Amino acid sequence: MAGISSGTLPPLLEASVTLDELYEHFDRLRPLRRRAASAILENGLDLDAHHACHRAPVCGETLSTLEETLHAIDSLPGSGSSREIEIDGRSLTVNLEYERTELQRDIACLRLGMKGVVQTLHVPGAFEQELDDVLELIHDRRYTCVFSDRDGTIANYSGRYRSSHQPLYAAVRLGRFAMTATDHFFVLTSGPLYGHGLLSLSAFPEGTVHLAGSKGREFVRSDGTAGSFPLREEERLLIMKLDERLRALLERPDYSLLASIGSGYQQKLGQLTVSIQDIHRSVPSEISESFLDEITTILRQIDPDRSRFELDHTGFDVELTLASDVDRARGYHKGDGVNYLIEACGLDLGEGPVLVCGDTPSDLPMLEALAQRGVETHAVFVAPDADLRARVQQASSAAAFCTGPDVLVTALGIAGQAMSVPT
Repeated sequence: MAGISSGTLPPLLEASVTLDELYEHFDRLRPLRRRAASAILENGLDLDAHHACHRAPVCGETLSTLEETLHAIDSLPGSGSSREIEIDGRSLTVNLEYERTELQRDIACLRLGMKGVVQTLHVPGAFEQELDDVLELIHDRRYTCVFSDRDGTIANYSGRYRSSHQPLYAAVRLGRFAMTATDHFFVLTSGPLYGHGLLSLSAFPEGTVHLAGSKGREFVRSDGTAGSFPLREEERLLIMKLDERLRALLERPDYSLLASIGSGYQQKLGQLTVSIQDIHRSVPSEISESFLDEITTILRQIDPDRSRFELDHTGFDVELTLASDVDRARGYHKGDGVNYLIEACGLDLGEGPVLVCGDTPSDLPMLEALAQRGVETHAVFVAPDADLRARVQQASSAAAFCTGPDVLVTALGIAGQAMSVPT
C-alpha cells in the first residue's frame, strides 16, 4: 500500500507503524478537520438537511484524506478494530476502535450530512427517548454560559488520550451551539491544555469555544487571550520534584508501556496524571498494582503528612493534585476552576441559566460552585448511575440524563441549529 497521498501527511506503512507515527498522523489531520468545520459553519450549512458539503474545496480535501487514513489503518496487520502497532520496539495488538469510528463518522458527515452520522451512533440506552429528554431541557433556551467536561461527556472515551482527536461532526454541532445558544461555552477538563492536550486535540472552529485545562487552572478564550491560576514557588518546586521521580519510574522497562496507553503521562498546571490502565484493559493487573504501590511510596517520601497533594485513583489513572487554596484538606477541583474562570474572564452570569455538562462525580463541584453563587443552573449528565443522578438533581435547578456522549452532542447540535434559524 502506498499510504496517505495528502502532501503534509506522513505515510502509514502497512508493514511497520509505530504508535508515535500514528499520533503524528492524527495531529496533522486536526487542522483539516478544523478548517472543514469552520467552512461548514461560515457558510451556514444545515447538515441535518445538507448532504453534499464535500463539494466545498476544503471539505473535499478533508474527505479524501479521512478516507485514505481509514483505508491505511484497515490495511495494517490485524482485524476489526485491532491492529499491530510498534510500541517501544515491540509489536503489540492495539484497539483502534475510537480512531476508526470517528473517521467513519466524519466521512459519513461529509458525504451524507448528519443523517449519515446518526446511522452510525450506538448508545447503551434508547437513543430517541434520551435525545427527547435532553432536548426538552435545552431546546429553544439560551444560556448565559456553558461549562462542559470533555471525555465521556461531549467526547467518547478513547484507549489513548494522545489520539482522542475531536471529530469534525462534533466540532460542527458543538461550535454551532456555542455560536447561537450561549454567550460563553467553556470546555473544562482535568486534562492538560498545552502540549498534547486540549488545544491540540480540538477541532472547534475559531472563535466559538473557550478551552480550559487542568481542572480550570489554565484557559484560552475563543479570541485567543489566555490566562492561568498562579502557582507559588514552593508548589512549582514540589511539582517539579514529583515529575522527576515519575519520569524516572516510567523509564523502567516494566513500566514504560504506561506512558503510551490510556491517558499516558500528563503534565498539567498543579497536577500530574499517569495512566495505569486503559479502557481495553491492555495492562496486566500486576503491573498496574505494582506501579500504584511505587507512586504511593514516592508520594510518602515527598509529602510525608499528605498535606500538599491529593491522590485520586480513578481505576484507569492516578491523579496527583496540589491542595486547594480554598480548602487545604482537598485537591483543587473543577468547582475551584469554575470560580477562577468567572473571575479571570470577568463573566457576568446574572441570574442564569447556566448549563453544566458532565459524566462523573468529579464534575459535581461545577454545579455546586454555581449554586453557591445563587445562579440558576441546569445540568445534562451522561450518567447511568442512579446515585450520581440523584446528586445532580439535588445540585441543579433542572436536569436531564443520557447514557452516551453521542446523545448529548446530537442534542446540542439540534438545539444550536434551531436557534440559528430566524423565527
